[in-house]
Amino acid sequence: MKSLKDRGSIDPGKSIPVINDKKALIGWLESIDSRLCLDQEIISSLTLWRKKFSNCFFSQFEPTNERTKLWLENLIIKDDARILFLIRDESNKAIGNIGIRSLSGDSAEFDNLVRGESAGASRFMFFSMISFINWIYKVLKVNQIYLHVFSNNLKAIHLYESVGFLRSDIFKCVKKQEGAEIHYTISPRSKILPGELSIVRMSLDKQGFLKSHFWLEA
Repeated sequence: MKSLKDRGSIDPGKSIPVINDKKALIGWLESIDSRLCLDQEIISSLTLWRKKFSNCFFSQFEPTNERTKLWLENLIIKDDARILFLIRDESNKAIGNIGIRSLSGDSAEFDNLVRGESAGASRFMFFSMISFINWIYKVLKVNQIYLHVFSNNLKAIHLYESVGFLRSDIFKCVKKQEGAEIHYTISPRSKILPGELSIVRMSLDKQGFLKSHFWLEA
């Protein structure tokens, strides 16, 4: 099976245009490659955004520029089933990141959606997701995308639902602390107590997505 990067023919600096429902270009997604891994401004932004939304991640720790750089070099660049894009608005300002991982057969996991800066056109994150997912389906030949999100992250869940994701399962959330770091994992066979933090799995199939956003084919 070809790697994600082979499937997408992802060259250094490859961009995906972000298009709204009026067919207007409102930004683009730039793949993070070995060149951008050395960009201190980008590293600092990713670190700041991670710190800003640390409670939304399943692994929680004190982000540093050095740790971010190692993460990019050792995971994002070297993992053939994973890719991360910068989200840039029309003025070329980097305002967030979006990615995918765990490509296997015809499915993949949506990952690392962060809006770090308040900029961009109306509904910019919505159209960034739409453009990214459309690229995944058409270029990577994936038929289903899934994701995992904390049950209390209602803002993210509402955004995912607006794109077309449906809640497909819910799991008990297990917290494990190692020094100053906290890691949350799924316990699929454990009962969830009322009011307890849990992890929601959401799924989106290709046909349902294209039907919901028919203007992509227009």
